[in-house]
Amino acid sequence: MKKIIAIILAAACIFAFASCGDGNGSGGGIEGYDNPIEAIVAMYALSEPTKIVTNYTTQLGNITLSGEEILVTGSIDGKIATIYEYWYEELTGIDEGGGEVVYDVLKVVSGSKEYLEGSGVRVDGGGWKKNEYNFAPVKGDIAINITEALVSDVSYSGNTLMFTVPAANIEAVFGFDSELEGDVKVSITNDGAVITGIVLEYTVVGESDDEDVVYPDSVVTISTSYTYDLELVSLISH
Repeated sequence: MKKIIAIILAAACIFAFASCGDGNGSGGGIEGYDNPIEAIVAMYALSEPTKIVTNYTTQLGNITLSGEEILVTGSIDGKIATIYEYWYEELTGIDEGGGEVVYDVLKVVSGSKEYLEGSGVRVDGGGWKKNEYNFAPVKGDIAINITEALVSDVSYSGNTLMFTVPAANIEAVFGFDSELEGDVKVSITNDGAVITGIVLEYTVVGESDDEDVVYPDSVVTISTSYTYDLELVSLISH
């Protein structure tokens, strides 16, 4: 379970998943560009969202674990401010017996990180560290490395680019080390000017050191939306 959460948090903490492909995807293109891949890359370079909302679901047999991360950047009394909050569910314990895994009650893990101009950064409501800087994404930050050699099954339809990242290319594409053994399916939406969302779907194979214990596979969905409105934010009360 810890490995699953680590994968989820690593994916979400970079706030983005970029796209590219072979330039021959079906479903048409975007006006002004030779292919939709080229257009999506250009849109990522221009994208500087003020609000990022990421939702997760992990299906483990008949158990569903959920989680959410929200990052908002704007101003408080004329000062630049960025607020990041997260929560996710995890299992409190595993009882092994009878060749099956028995799951105990879920618990919720949560936390926050805040930046305020002139004050610095604080984590989970602790003291302000003045030498820390604003962690909000700037233009291009939500993009990561994808080349046509790293993805497959590319298509484009209805302002959505879809492709698959083979397991061997996950680290190269998403920028973090992964123990995933399967592919990641990706879909990226845009509004014609900037990126508005991305969805990732993958499966974590159940593993066990005990031959008598069966762990179910975990089906993970990570869905992120980006908006670009002027945001008024508030510090978190702890």
